Amino acid sequence: METPEFNRRPEIADQKLKELLSILDSIKFKDFEEFDFDGVKFLLQILPPSHLKKEEGGAWFSSSTYIEGIDIYIVKKQSPETRKRQMFHEVVEARAQGMGFDQDTAHQYALEQEQKIFAQDIKE
Repeated sequence: METPEFNRRPEIADQKLKELLSILDSIKFKDFEEFDFDGVKFLLQILPPSHLKKEEGGAWFSSSTYIEGIDIYIVKKQSPETRKRQMFHEVVEARAQGMGFDQDTAHQYALEQEQKIFAQDIKE
């Protein structure tokens, strides 16, 4: 029996998530650095802490005004592991939304994948 549409969940293959981790390992975390993942272009924008909005947590994404793709905004002065974890979350969430899932479902999926991969670093 087919799952009803409202029970659909995002699904990014484990191999693709490993590919994303490899991409993130190669990023230098420089302002306006571009990278591709799963056929989508991403542009990293590094912002000073004064640009941080409390509800955004230190990283967020939106449609790009510079490239045909997604801008990922990340706040400067974070540890490399925190930046990597936040980038992972934002890319996974952006891809889930790109697959047609609403923001809450995409965020929940990204959080689950983040916790699965970075479990030892998350103290929630």
